[in-house]
Amino acid sequence: RGGAQWGRGVEAGGVVRREGGGGGAHQRTRRGRVGAVETKDLYTRGHGERVVRLCDLRAGSLTRSQQDTEALRYAGMLHDIGKLAIPTRVLRKGHGLTEADLASIATHAERGVEMVRDIDFLKDSFDAILHHHERMDGRGYPGGLRGEDIPVFARIISVADAFDSLTTSRSHREALTVAKAVAELQRGVGTHFDPSIVAALERGLARQIWTPTQLEPGLMATAGRAFDHDDPTASDLMAGLDSPEPTDRAPALMAPVSSGDDAS
Repeated sequence: RGGAQWGRGVEAGGVVRREGGGGGAHQRTRRGRVGAVETKDLYTRGHGERVVRLCDLRAGSLTRSQQDTEALRYAGMLHDIGKLAIPTRVLRKGHGLTEADLASIATHAERGVEMVRDIDFLKDSFDAILHHHERMDGRGYPGGLRGEDIPVFARIISVADAFDSLTTSRSHREALTVAKAVAELQRGVGTHFDPSIVAALERGLARQIWTPTQLEPGLMATAGRAFDHDDPTASDLMAGLDSPEPTDRAPALMAPVSSGDDAS
C-alpha cells in the first residue's frame, strides 16, 4: 500500500514471554528441538523465533487466554521440527528436484506432529504444526483443507512463515523489503492466505518496524541454494504434486546453479 510507514521497533528478545507450569523444562525441550533443526537446515536459524514474533503481531485479537498464546508460540517455534525426518541431501538440494523430493519435503508437517505427540504441554499446538502448509483454496498439504476448515493458528503461521521467507536473504537472492513482501502476500490472498490475517499482519507491521534478515555470507555459502519450501512460489509448486510434471516450475525459485552445488 503506497506511502505506508512501517512504524517503530520490533523487540528482538522475549519470544516466549511466560511459560506455563514447568516453564524451564518446557523451554529446554523447545530449544533442544529447534537447535537440532537449525543444525540440519542452516537456513532455519532464527526462523522459528521470527515466526513467533510475526504471530504475536497478528494474533493478539485471536488469543483469548495465556494457554492459547503459548500454544501459538510453541507451534510457531516448532512448526518445522519435522525437517529432522527429511534427508539432508533433499533439504539442501538446489536444483533437479524430483517429484519424490517434493513429496518427501511435504511430509515434514506430519512428521513434526509425530515427533512431539508425546509431549503433553504441546498438545494444543499439534493442529497448527500439522496444518501450517494448508491453503485457502484447498491445494495445500497434508490434509487439503480449505478456508475456515484450516485451524486458525495454522493460518496465522502460514502467513508469518511466508513473510519471513520473503524477507530473509538466500544465496540466490536478496531479502525482499517489507513492502514488497506484503505485496507478495496480497497476491496470494484467497488462494494461499487468509485475507483477514494478511491484513492484520500488515496493520501490525505499520505499528512496528520489521527489519529484513540478512544471513551471514558464510552460512549461505555452506547451506547452498537449498529449496525454500516456505516461499509462496514453492507453495504453488507443491500444490502441483499430482500433476504430471510438477518440477518444471522449480527453476523459478532460484537462479541457475553451478555444478557441484548439491549436497551429496
